[in-house]
Parts: sequence; C-alpha cells; structure tokens
Amino acid sequence: MAATPAQLEELRPSIETAAANGALIQIAVYDAGDADVPDLDGVLEVRRCPIPGPFLAIVDRRYAFFAPNVHSDRSYGITIGDEILSFIMHWYFRTCLWAHNDRLSIDRDQSPTYVSIEGFVHDAASLLRDGAEMTLRVIGHRTETGERVDLHGTLVRATWGGRLEPPRDPTYTDLAGQVTLFLETDERVVSIGAWGALFEDVEAEIIRVEGIDLPNP
Repeated sequence: MAATPAQLEELRPSIETAAANGALIQIAVYDAGDADVPDLDGVLEVRRCPIPGPFLAIVDRRYAFFAPNVHSDRSYGITIGDEILSFIMHWYFRTCLWAHNDRLSIDRDQSPTYVSIEGFVHDAASLLRDGAEMTLRVIGHRTETGERVDLHGTLVRATWGGRLEPPRDPTYTDLAGQVTLFLETDERVVSIGAWGALFEDVEAEIIRVEGIDLPNP
C-alpha cells in the first residue's frame, strides 16, 4: 500500500484487522517530515516516500486500487480485478515507491519475509555470492495445477536472466527478467518462480527466511 498519513489513520481498523488475520503488509507512506505517521500494529514494514504520489493498494495479487492524491483536476478512483494489471502496479510500487526509500519501521517479531522473489534476491544476493546457506519456507502454488503448497528446504541455487547466479548488488532493473530459486526439500529439488511464473514448478507468493548459516571467514 502507498498512502498519506491521514489515509493510513482512516484505514487503521482495516489494516490492523488484516495484519491480525495473517496478511503481510508493506506500506510506503507519503511523508515530507511534517506529519505524524501512524504506528500500525502488525505491519511488516513501513518506508518513507518523501515525494507525494497516488493512493495505491495491491491485495492478494488479484486486486489493485488507485486514486490520485495530487495534480488531478477531478476526483476519481480505479478498482482493478486482474492479476496482469495488478502486476504492473506491483512493479510501479516496487521500483518507484519502495526500493530507494528509507525504512521507518520493521516488525522484528517476524522472520525476514518477502512477498516477491525480486525483493528476496535484492537483499540476499551478496550472502548467496559469499556462500551462505539459507533455509527457506516458500508458500505459493504449483504452476501446472494451481495446487497450494507450503515448502521447507535449503536454497541451493538462484539464477537470474539465464545466468547461474545474480550479481552481488543487483538493482530491481537487473531482476526484472526471469529469476528462479532452487529449493532442496526432503523429497526433491523444486524450482521456484516469481509472480506469473511459467516454467518453474511453483510460483512463490511468500518467502520466509528461517535460517542463515554463514561460511567460516
């Protein structure tokens, strides 16, 4: 979600109820430093966006809600019920409102959790290049059948754009193509793809980091 402090305060009951029900919520708040940012219970992460922009909410990958906050000569809002258009909104949020902005708060009671492979690889690439072993929980669905899956395993490899490993410090532009994780479970190695995965075994919706073993210096 991207919203002003006043909009967040108005939506507080819905946001906190969703968080209490297990929804993972990331918020970019339009804050120029002159307003109090609401402290919302259960929100995974909040970042400060100093440049005013539109209200935006992307829900369960299928729904998106958009309304201008500034520079509009009329009041309107758009409701989208389509995964492809919501995906476009997701990338606008990720690249324009999230990646380069400062963190205001993070819920440290939760394991490091990501709602996109790109976000995970963006943060973990340097660890992977240094040989760290990571234990992950991946929640998503099988690409062929739509069956829901909840996988636990060790990350054995991450590929990016046909290359065998991502760069040490990738940008979101670097990660805009095909990114694939390979997770070794108790049964077999499973390929994990991003939102809209076509070729991997599973499309990831949630990635939790359950453990990191760093190599000896």
